[in-house]
Amino acid sequence: MTLRFLSFSSLIVLLTASILPIRAIAGSNQIPVLSPQEQQILREFDQFRRTASPTELETTPTTGDIVAFQAQLKQMKQTVMLHTMVTDQEVNLILVTPDRIIARKVAVSRQELNRAILEFRNALQAPNSDAKSPGQKLYGWLIRPIEKELSEAKAQTILYSPNSTLRYVPLAALYDGKQWLVERYGVNNIIGATLTKFDAQRQPLRVLAAASTGEATVRIGDRTERFPPLMYTKSEVEAIANLVPNTTVLLDQAFSREALLAQIGSHNVVHLATNAKFSPNTPEDSLILLGNGDHITFKDLQNWNLTNVDLLVLSSCDTAIGGVRGDGTEILSFAYMAQQAGVKAVLGSLWAVDDRGTQILMSQFYGSLAQGATKTDSLRQAQLAMIQRERTKGIGTAEVPQTKKQLSHPFYWAAFVLAGNGL
Repeated sequence: MTLRFLSFSSLIVLLTASILPIRAIAGSNQIPVLSPQEQQILREFDQFRRTASPTELETTPTTGDIVAFQAQLKQMKQTVMLHTMVTDQEVNLILVTPDRIIARKVAVSRQELNRAILEFRNALQAPNSDAKSPGQKLYGWLIRPIEKELSEAKAQTILYSPNSTLRYVPLAALYDGKQWLVERYGVNNIIGATLTKFDAQRQPLRVLAAASTGEATVRIGDRTERFPPLMYTKSEVEAIANLVPNTTVLLDQAFSREALLAQIGSHNVVHLATNAKFSPNTPEDSLILLGNGDHITFKDLQNWNLTNVDLLVLSSCDTAIGGVRGDGTEILSFAYMAQQAGVKAVLGSLWAVDDRGTQILMSQFYGSLAQGATKTDSLRQAQLAMIQRERTKGIGTAEVPQTKKQLSHPFYWAAFVLAGNGL
């Protein structure tokens, strides 16, 4: 098994179980008038934010963000926002629908939650393990309390804003006892910086697909990192070029810093199929390997003007996060930095991904994207195709190539998380 190496890897006391609908809104862009219960929910949320670390605040929406974004939800099809807040004694959920703001409290301690997250993450990273049991436990805490409201909202897409250690695991891989969550909902992670950017016009795809296939040795500070060769990155970017007209391919020696800088301004999708290294303590110093043996740091990307980039795909993997440490802010720190540089959305992995499995998933993803599906729907359809191992009903999906790998295990399909504007 060839693994790819990268980085990507940030309530409320329940006041009432019954939240009144918001009052009528005169116009679609007008800030909603909130019920007293909803106002109290947001006051408690604001109090929670005051105790958050500076890094946490960067990736957490404000109360103003939440209220303003509710008006946008009215213009989006069957979409809701779910925000979590973890305290020492409980997990609190805020569900924002086009019509209501709902709070639920789950009596589970931070310690118990962290144990469950670690168990689930370990199962997700082991393709021969049972990921359903730990996934079902988390489903019971995060989704079961709001199932009724999700049904009433006719939700098909969840805009997910996790906090603390919940950032270490993908919501899509939770299990309800019969099916994975992604089989019912599309999931789009969001951070505070992206809450007001869901109204961008979709542009024709112009893809820059770059790949590195060879092994490399890179000096990082006082240590040396060795990266393995990647067998399937070449076929991955070639498949993208076949699926999406106007794709520019940079392979191996052609994939250099100079070539990347020269091409990136004229493409709105940038796909990097290569190894990378993530440093949780200093994410700005984390690096992405180039095809000619050179590398760029995340700080380099942050300093570039990427306002034309609608989607940045890091088709690589993250090995630096071996357990559940800290508050998980390092998971979304790169997405935050990329979006500060102007990128609308980032697709990256939460753990070391399988080279062949990633090549298959990305082919499915771009097949849907090329046919006009949103980024969120394209990721979901790619994941469904791998789960079902047959032609699915979604836009652009195709039969998954034969392989001996058990692609239905979430190790292969759940690592990739979309953060930002999923339209």
